[in-house]
Amino acid sequence: MKNILSLIVFVLSIQSCENKDISEDKTTQPVIQYEFPSDKYEVSKKTLNTKDTFISVLLSHNVKYSVIARIIEKSKGILNFKNIKPGEKYLVLSSKGSIPKLQMLIYEDSPTDYVVFDLRDSISIYKRENPISIRERTSFVEINNSISKSVVENKLDYELVNKLSEIYAWTIDFFSLQKGDSFKIIYDEVYVNDTSYVRIDKVKAINFFHGKKNHYAFRVETDNLIEYFDENGKNLRKSFLRAPLKYARITSMYSRRRFHPVLKMWKSHKGTDYAAPRNTPILATANGTITKVGYSKGNGNYVTIRHNSIYSTQYLHMNKFKKGINKNTRVKQGDVIGYVGSTGYATGPHVCYRFWKNGVQINPMREKFPDANPIKKEHEEKLKANYQEYFDRIQIQVD
Repeated sequence: MKNILSLIVFVLSIQSCENKDISEDKTTQPVIQYEFPSDKYEVSKKTLNTKDTFISVLLSHNVKYSVIARIIEKSKGILNFKNIKPGEKYLVLSSKGSIPKLQMLIYEDSPTDYVVFDLRDSISIYKRENPISIRERTSFVEINNSISKSVVENKLDYELVNKLSEIYAWTIDFFSLQKGDSFKIIYDEVYVNDTSYVRIDKVKAINFFHGKKNHYAFRVETDNLIEYFDENGKNLRKSFLRAPLKYARITSMYSRRRFHPVLKMWKSHKGTDYAAPRNTPILATANGTITKVGYSKGNGNYVTIRHNSIYSTQYLHMNKFKKGINKNTRVKQGDVIGYVGSTGYATGPHVCYRFWKNGVQINPMREKFPDANPIKKEHEEKLKANYQEYFDRIQIQVD
């Protein structure tokens, strides 16, 4: 207890002594989402300011140090106070009267979860979930510029772009999309209290029209994994990702003769350069074991991964490595291994992606990689059911 009280005093000692205005929005409306009869309390919805801490909030409501220490102790495993950030919301329920006393404080831990600090009798702290509902939605988007802008222009959640890039990571190059390409997608949306949109949930089926061809994707849950298959039961996942970045622009292809922009001479360039903003996550393109994590004058910070007895890959010019990435670390396809930079011989932030087959550097853009495993027989009925339910609904009329 003494240690906790000392912690409180230390935190307060480094806070500003100036009085802070806490944004406040008093309301007399029932707080239905938290299932408390708000007419029995003075209810204030507040926002954490830049210099606020959980301790300072409690002290501003005249909670004693000894009570705060007990609250911190009882909150272990329920809420990590280090994760509380400025701009987050909380609700204060105080007793009515000339001298209001804090009865409950409700912290919105996430759009769907909240933590109740009940101080009415004995201290009680617990986490609850707001009532959520799921709505199925069908959206159609025609690509007029980039897929990102097209999704935003249609007033859809940007998360759709991430979902699409993950599902079609092996089959569609999103930097080769053309005006007139389009997609129709069926997915679930999560709402709180049946009114407030929270996020996208399951993506059930997609038809992405690209290269004058329909690219279908049907969701199937298999052995605790979520995978997507086309209309013929072919797994969309390949043994290697098309690129080590989610979104990137190829600035230099694999070539046996290229004028080097730094060395100012002609030499072979046995890699593919992908330009991206500094600190963009770099992904392992396949499962494997890291064999090298190092630095050299030309390559800068780099990582080498051995995938099997045939294939190895290398990722150059990183700004920094991801924490925990070391020699002999096992990585899975899509794991972040580092971040885009311009270390070594580089004129701007990019990753140079190198590829070896049987010890010889090759152009991965021309390599035909093996598919992931096809759907298992025990899951074929799931795919068939999804196909029958969604196929007609994701058809696109093409002029």
